[in-house]
Amino acid sequence: MIKTIFKFFLVTLLATKLFASDVVGEKIDESKDLYVTDQLRLSIYEGVQRKGKFIQYLISGDKVTAIQYKGPYAFITAENGKEGWVERRYLVAKLPNVLLLKQEEVKNKALKDQLNKLPNSLLLEKEKKKNNKLTQELSRLTKNNIEIDQNKKNVESLNKQVIDLHEAKNADQLKIIGLKQQIKETQKTALISENNNKTADLLKIIIKTFLSYWYYVILLCLGFILIGFTIAKRLLELRIKKKFQGIKVW
Repeated sequence: MIKTIFKFFLVTLLATKLFASDVVGEKIDESKDLYVTDQLRLSIYEGVQRKGKFIQYLISGDKVTAIQYKGPYAFITAENGKEGWVERRYLVAKLPNVLLLKQEEVKNKALKDQLNKLPNSLLLEKEKKKNNKLTQELSRLTKNNIEIDQNKKNVESLNKQVIDLHEAKNADQLKIIGLKQQIKETQKTALISENNNKTADLLKIIIKTFLSYWYYVILLCLGFILIGFTIAKRLLELRIKKKFQGIKVW
């Protein structure tokens, strides 16, 4: 019985240490066989810096083989044979702690079943409480994973809304340009119409003036005709007189 309790205590201590190392972070080993780190969905691309075509997603615990390193990126081969570049910092040499915790959870459940068969004691109650805390912590991590996935979906939705707003803005700018052109055409048409109205008003004034003073205009025209006839007659007489040396012909 004491040996079983001691094993349970070691398993609990190991699980607590693994959780602490997950919080601090693990340094990436340069070995070829690597794993995708905890709480992550890692993307594979054809080129470094997320350039090239997207190939597939990797989740925490997926095993990959590192072929080549280039700065903060690594060229890897997934278990299904697909190859591409991923960010090197998300690869670890050991199995991720989340998966280790799940394995330890299975072991703890088996130990718990064994402990339930033994007589209850104060020490067993304490160990059960510790195990419950560990289970709660594991549940909290699972909840955090769900919240991370939800936040990713929210970010993607916001990005889509931003793209839609940019497209709407471009469409509005095109409409504004079209409206400006229509305003220019309307102003040009209004200016032409205004000039035509001014010309029509001037003609109306001239016609109205003529209708009001037509007799004076006729008399003035007759006077100009008489004066012109007299001047023409005089000029003609002078020319004849000069040509025929003063002989009067009428």
